[in-house]
Parts: sequence; C-alpha cells; structure tokens
Amino acid sequence: MQSVFFEIGFIVVLATFLGAISRRFRQPLFLAYLATGMIVKALGLNVLSDGETLSILAEFGIAFLLFIVGLELNPKEIKEMGKPALIIGGGEVLAVTVLGIILGRFLGFSPTAAVYLGLALSFSSTIIVVKLLSEKGEINALYGRISVGILLFQDLVAIVALILLSSFGSGGNIIRLVLTIIKTLVFLLILRLVARDFLPAFFKRLSVDGELLFVGSIAWCLVLAGAAKLMGFSLEIGAFLGGLTLAATSFRFQIGAKIKPLRNFFILIFFVVLGLEANFAHLSQLLLPTALCVLVVLILKPIIIMALIGSQGYRKRSGFLAGLYLSQISEFSLVLVAWGASVGHLNKDQVSLITLVAILSITISSLFISKDRKLYEKLRHPLSFLEREKVRKERIKVSPEYIDHVILIGCHRMGIDFWHALKENNIPFVVLDFDPKIIKNLEKEDVPCIFGDMGDPEILELLNLAKAKMVISTVADLHDNLELLEIVGKINPGLVTILTASQISEALKLYQQGANYVILPHLLGGHIVADLLEKHWQDLGKLNESRAAHIKELLERKELGYEG
Repeated sequence: MQSVFFEIGFIVVLATFLGAISRRFRQPLFLAYLATGMIVKALGLNVLSDGETLSILAEFGIAFLLFIVGLELNPKEIKEMGKPALIIGGGEVLAVTVLGIILGRFLGFSPTAAVYLGLALSFSSTIIVVKLLSEKGEINALYGRISVGILLFQDLVAIVALILLSSFGSGGNIIRLVLTIIKTLVFLLILRLVARDFLPAFFKRLSVDGELLFVGSIAWCLVLAGAAKLMGFSLEIGAFLGGLTLAATSFRFQIGAKIKPLRNFFILIFFVVLGLEANFAHLSQLLLPTALCVLVVLILKPIIIMALIGSQGYRKRSGFLAGLYLSQISEFSLVLVAWGASVGHLNKDQVSLITLVAILSITISSLFISKDRKLYEKLRHPLSFLEREKVRKERIKVSPEYIDHVILIGCHRMGIDFWHALKENNIPFVVLDFDPKIIKNLEKEDVPCIFGDMGDPEILELLNLAKAKMVISTVADLHDNLELLEIVGKINPGLVTILTASQISEALKLYQQGANYVILPHLLGGHIVADLLEKHWQDLGKLNESRAAHIKELLERKELGYEG
C-alpha cells in the first residue's frame, strides 16, 4: 500500500512539473500526462508494481470524463444544432472514417482495427478547440459556433461507437449487435422515466447542501456505471448516460463545477497509464504509418470540413478557420483506443501509433491555429473553389448597392434597437449577421442584410465600407473590433465607428485605436436603471408603467425570435 502511495505521489509531482512546461508552450495538459507515463517508462521506474490499482484509477478518470460530457450535452442544444451542423458533422465523420479504414487496411490492420483507426482520426478535441476559441474570444464567432456544433455531433458519434463496438467484445457477431441495440433501447427508456419522474425531485433535496449534492452526483454516476456493466455495456457508457440524465436539470452547472476537479485527477492517471503502456520499441516501423495518419488529420480532414461548410452556403473564411481548429484528434480517440485494446481489438503497436498521431497532430495544429489569420491571408484565393457559386457571385452583385449608408453589425439584443431607429429615421443601412435565424427574420421584413462574419475582410468589401457613413458593431469581440478599426483606417478614415466592448480595459483600447464611441452594455444598463429610479422616486407606483412597457417590448422581441 505504501508503495502505491509513493508511486502515485511521484507521478503527480512529475505530471505537475511537465504540466507547467506544457502550459508555458500553450499545449494541452494531457500531452504532459502522456509524456509523464513515457518518461517514467523510459527511466525504468517500477511504478506498475500494482498495475491493477492504477488501471482502476484510470477507469474512474474515463467514467468521470464521460459523466461530465453527458452533463454538458444538453438535449436542447442537440435539437438546436440544426441541419447544417448535422450535415457537416455527419459528412466529416463518415468521410474521414472511410479514409481511415482504407489507410488502416493498407497498413495491414484487421477490418475491426481499421474501423477504430478511422473513427479515432475523425474525432477532434472538444477540450482543446473550446479552450482555444474561448482564449481568443471567438467562441461566438461564426466559425466558432460551426466548430462547436461539429464537436457536439462528434461526441454523440463517439458514444454510439463505444456502444456498438462494445457489443462485439473479443468475439461478437451480428446477433449480439442486434441484442445490444435492443438492450440499449430498453436501458434508455428506463433512464428516461427515471430522469423525468425521480431525478429532479431527488437532486432538489440534495441541492440544499453542496457537499451532499457532490456525493449524490458521484453516487449516481457510479450506480449507472455499475448498472451498465451488469447489462453488458461498458462502465463508461453508464457514466455518460448518468451525466446525460442530469443535463436538462437546473443543477447541471453546479454538479459539473464540483466534479471537474475530481475528474481532472483521475484523468491524469488515465493518460499516464496510456503513456506507460505505449510501446515505441519499434518506432522506426511506426514512422511511415504515423506520417500518413498525421497527413489525413492535418490536411485531408480540414479540406473535407471546408468543402462541407462551403456546400452549406458559408464563406471560405468560416470553412478554413473551422477546418483549421478541428485539425487534430481527440482525447475521445484515445479513450476509444484504450477500450479497443482492453477487449483485444487493437494491439500495443496500434495503440502506440494512434497515441503518437494524437501528440503530433495536437502539437502541430496548435502552432497552425496560433497563425490562423496569416495562414488564411496566404491561402484565401486558392480556397475560393470551396465556396458555392452563388456566394462567389454575390460579391459582384451586392457591393455597388450601398452608398452613404450605415453598416449595422449584429442585429440581436442591442442591434434590434438600432435597426428600428435607423428604419424610423429613413437612414439607409445594411445589416451583417452570422445567425441564419436573424437573417431569415430580416429578409421577411425586407431589411437589406448579408449573412457573414465581421472578421472576414471580404465581407466588409461586400458591404462597400469605403462609401459608408457609419459602422455600428454590437459584437463585443475585441479582436474583431480592432481589426475593423484597422481596416477602416486604411479604406475610409473618416468613417464614424460605434463599437461594443464587454470590459472597461477593452473599451479604452478601442478608444486608443480611434473608435468614436464604445458601448459598454452593463454600464448603460446601470445608467438606465439609475435614471428610472431618479424619475420615479417620488412616485414608485409609476414603475409599473415602465414594467408594463418593458414586458410588451420583451414579448414583441420573443415573437420575432430574439431570445437574447
């Protein structure tokens, strides 16, 4: 027991040191954890004296990871993904999986092992992509939303793949697959009834005490993991479904916040064990297969994503950036591979190959992503073939229509007020928005509008920025607003710019770069409420008039489809 304590202690200390180095170079932590396992193995340290203990801890890591994935996979969000996300996500997974299977067979993999390879190459890392998009403040940009939609679809496919592949075990057949599907449907039906009739009330009682909610959530995760195992599924599937049943409750964020630190520790152990078990003794034999797999992930997968995004009417910039951000394989790929190895579908060399592909694709794609704008500028002309003909012709057709006009960027929340004000005062204007629902609503109202992202310089050309009188951006994205000011300075220095920021420091930066006025929504909200109190302080009953007017305005916006 003492030996296990020291072994895990040493692993955690080394992982912390390597994690700090990884963070310094802006790489994901799980690469540091993989490296920890490889270094321990290379040094010949006997940290697997109780390998069973480490393997059990690693299983807990995957169970908690999938519990959190299920918890964050809100069924409402799945419904809202929309047809484009399903077509792009489904097309990408299908095309890359087929490419991976062909490559696997070429490399001598068995048919089953080739399927694992194909699926592993098709998934992209939710953790890495969401983190990078959040750091750059691009999570709500058009390409960011497309990327997250694709990742959501991939997560669903990964879970389905785990269920189907687990039905074969080490000697399954088609009858076993059919039985697994039937058992899955029965299990899901039971869970749906429990989630609807029992869980909300049960977790409401637990929520009065944060510690009790934490323990109850872990208990629910472990109960479902155990139930899934008894029904012939993997523990991981049960843990995922445990999270999914809580995803629609009001406690999902509180539960997730409490469980994530625990998950992070066990995930560390999982990736260390994966690093320990990776076999690079035949590294020279892995070089060609690794190079081919990395080529599929870094080059062919982004091209497939770009083509699919272009086929849905999006512009090449959105396709390029989404493809670039998704050009790595996922932590889910490694989970899938670990499962495949545990049931005898994959050998150690195949696991090592996919682990090496993960390390290289994540490292190289992170470097590419840091230069995303520069890469796009160099490649934007050759990428035109990935756009629909209709989109390319739109450039020629629309630009001359706008002269001495206002460009309104974003017609959601604040934007709707600007739209009404411009319309009432007969001021010529054009709206730019990347939300298809908003564009549909504007088209119904015969409002001149263009679907696109303000970060795309070609869109700004289309809006005839050179002859505009004013640009109003309701998008609180510092990077895009600074880029807009730079373009305005080159094309139309006299243009009046009204921009939006979410923080005072960002507003000051925009003023320094020449913005005429910067909107800070929270400050404006405070000013409006303060004015309201000052106006009605002597007769607070009049607040009801303001309340009635506000409710009326909110209902009108809701009718038009504006929920924000």
